[in-house]
Amino acid sequence: MTIGAILILVAWMLFTGLALRALFGSPSRPALVAGWVAMGGFALLSLYSFWRVHELRSSWGPVYYDLPVDPPGPHSVSLHKLGVSTGLRGRLVRKDDLKTAVPLSPEQDQACRWNVVWMSRHLHETGCTCAEREVSFNLEELRSFPHLLDYQVTEQTKPLLAPAALEIRCSLRFRDTISVGSQTLRTFMIGFLVGLILAAKGASSQRRRMRAQAPPAAVS
Repeated sequence: MTIGAILILVAWMLFTGLALRALFGSPSRPALVAGWVAMGGFALLSLYSFWRVHELRSSWGPVYYDLPVDPPGPHSVSLHKLGVSTGLRGRLVRKDDLKTAVPLSPEQDQACRWNVVWMSRHLHETGCTCAEREVSFNLEELRSFPHLLDYQVTEQTKPLLAPAALEIRCSLRFRDTISVGSQTLRTFMIGFLVGLILAAKGASSQRRRMRAQAPPAAVS
């Protein structure tokens, strides 16, 4: 369990205790304040869970980068961080539908001269075969951004790159984090909303009982 999960669990237990005190405790001003604090705490936890789910989903991708082809010669594309993902996956797709992968022969792939410093070794590690060659990579742990993807535009590669776009998604490892994390956070959010309702009932109950115990106003 991560430190963040432990802190959320501790906060949930604390606010639950305050909500139960407001709901079942004897009528008092501190018990009413405890209900209000629990309401605010559960509301903040619910908003935090919703924000984290949205942040994780936005890290899924895809985002698309144009590949400039003019003038011929060396070019580079700056790849920026995708949400909170710690890695990137990329491939070439056709601009007209942004879905169909662009297959390249080994000769065409070599002619593009993709940056070998951080890309070419991943082309082989991710199982790209010469029989069905696609420009693709999977960088699992990137600690700094942006990263530069270098390529070469020639008379041979320009017709291949001109109708293509670079599709970027989160890394395969972080994709599992998104799926598990989003489901867990949604479960937490439901629990926090239930706690918010419990705290609101406790505060309301405290106010009613305090009013019932209040002495009647003196009549002059």
